[in-house]
Amino acid sequence: MFVIKVADALVEIHHTYPHVAKCCTPYLSTGEADIVVSLSAEEIQAESKTELQHPGYLEYRAIHRYLAEELIDFRVFLIHGVLMEVEGRGILICARSGTGKTTHAKLWRSYLGEKCHIVNGDKPFVRLVDGHYLGYGTPWCGKEGYNENRAVEITDICFLHRGEENTIHPMAKEEAFSFLLAQVHVPTHHIERRLAVLDLLDGFHRRVKCHRLFCNMDLSAAEVAYQGIFGKNPT
Repeated sequence: MFVIKVADALVEIHHTYPHVAKCCTPYLSTGEADIVVSLSAEEIQAESKTELQHPGYLEYRAIHRYLAEELIDFRVFLIHGVLMEVEGRGILICARSGTGKTTHAKLWRSYLGEKCHIVNGDKPFVRLVDGHYLGYGTPWCGKEGYNENRAVEITDICFLHRGEENTIHPMAKEEAFSFLLAQVHVPTHHIERRLAVLDLLDGFHRRVKCHRLFCNMDLSAAEVAYQGIFGKNPT
């Protein structure tokens, strides 16, 4: 058993396999838990899609799924995307799986160097705090393992599409909401939590700037995206 801090909530985890503890080490904390996770063998095995998946990995995934539900009570939602911190601003890159979110984030790192941090490489938690939407690094961060134990206010969302040329332009809020909804975990069996997530998303997409980004895999893609979001060249 150990305690970690996730999206500023203290989570007590009772685990069976060492993989979970290893992944959570950078987020260890102390204090009275807000959420206690203790999953049965059946709940862990329910994550299996093939017979080849290691039970430690299944437990790791099952805990994440459990938290995606429980943290809603703390005004937190889970989104599929890459969260970067650039010059103190949180930039969220969202797209369908396989589009190249992580590859694009790597271009930003190549372009900006130490000015760009990948806070979470796959599924950050987002929490509403005093009218601001903060994105968090967590142990659940994709196969590349990009994560940092930090939080950043999300100011911009880029909806990524592949294209031969690199272009970026603002999106209407109504259009952006439908794209955003497709990337967020919304409960199906708990109506109160479902409504809570939809309410959080409504405020989120109205507060942040939304962009549609078409890009190739050239370094200039990061340059075009940066200039479109920040309105300047990096200093």
